[in-house]
Order: sequence, then C-alpha cells, then structure tokens
Amino acid sequence: MMGIVLADWYQVFGRQDCRDEVVLQFSAHQCCLQDARTGLYRHMYETTSDGHMAGVFWGRGNGWMAASAVDVLEAIGVEAEEHQPIIISFRRQMETVRKLQEPDGMFHTILDDKTTYRKMSATAALGYAALKGVRMGILDEEFLVMGRKATDAALDHIQADGVVDNASSGTSGFIAYDDYNQIPISPRLYGQALTILLMTEYLCHLETIAR
Repeated sequence: MMGIVLADWYQVFGRQDCRDEVVLQFSAHQCCLQDARTGLYRHMYETTSDGHMAGVFWGRGNGWMAASAVDVLEAIGVEAEEHQPIIISFRRQMETVRKLQEPDGMFHTILDDKTTYRKMSATAALGYAALKGVRMGILDEEFLVMGRKATDAALDHIQADGVVDNASSGTSGFIAYDDYNQIPISPRLYGQALTILLMTEYLCHLETIAR
C-alpha cells in the first residue's frame, strides 16, 4: 500500500529514490507471492518456512495488487525499461483473473474456489484495474467486458442509501484455508472506496463500452 504513496511522491517531487523503492517493493511482492503458473498472488509469505500459510489466492488481496499496479504505473510511467516487470506481472495476473469472473460479474473470496462466497471488494478492485489498464494501454480492449461486468455487479450491490453491501470483513492471513469462507460479510469502508474507484473509471469508458 505504501508503494502508491511513494509513486505519488515521485510524480509530484521527482524523488528518484521513491520511484526506486516502488520498483523494489513490487519486485519483492512478485518474488514472494506471485504464483509462477497462474500469475495470481498468494495471501501471505512466511519467511522461516519459505511458505505461504494457507496458500490461498485471496480475492481482495489480488484486487489490492492489481489496483495498486495501475495506480503506481500511472504515477511513475509505463515507458521505462525497469517498469516493465510490473506491467508483465500485472498482465499475467489479469489474464487468469478474467477467466475466474462469474457470469454475474463477481469474484470469489478465494478466486479459484467456486465453493467460497462472492464478494464486492474483490470485484470492485479487479474491475477497476481492468478498466484502468485498458485506458492506460496496458491491457487489450477485451478487458472492457470484464470491467463492465464488474460494474454491473457493483450496481446490483449498492443499496438505496448508497451503502455498498457484500464486502467481507478484515481477513487475517493467519487462518486455515476453510476459514476464509467464514469471514463475515458486511459493508466496509474499503468496499465503498473501491466501488467509487470502479464507478469513476467506468465513466471514463462510458462511450466506448456503449458502442
């Protein structure tokens, strides 16, 4: 999460050390958490065992990584050679994520486990990343479909008072696999914020998606 702040500092103040730290942080996350086969991110890395605790591809965690990638790349730029590993990693992740989206636009709390519940926070973050990735020229336009479906799902989960429902509560990585499916569902500020990001990005594509 700090990477976005550092990227903004680089953009505003030209701090090269901030940009270098962002690139280093993404490299560390990719090395420790990104699955070589699927491109998805595990929830946690445990240094003493060189393992991943329950080893799940947590939906909101993958959403954080994808949304952070596009926001960071917007700030530091996509042209530099040293930024290409972030772009390549993001594309690999999103290619797999797109295949795991349900017909109603939602994603599961464990992305590749259809027996786990579907949640709005993961859906909003991944939909936002898809739409923004297209706008930035990082993803192909076919990802607009994924973003539109996520937006439709979000509209179905906004209550009359504007509250976004179906966002899971805080999720510790120090839990067993089956416990991920027991995390309570309730409105959360991050679910609200991620949905606002998704809706804002959707408006940038409104004419394109309508066609």
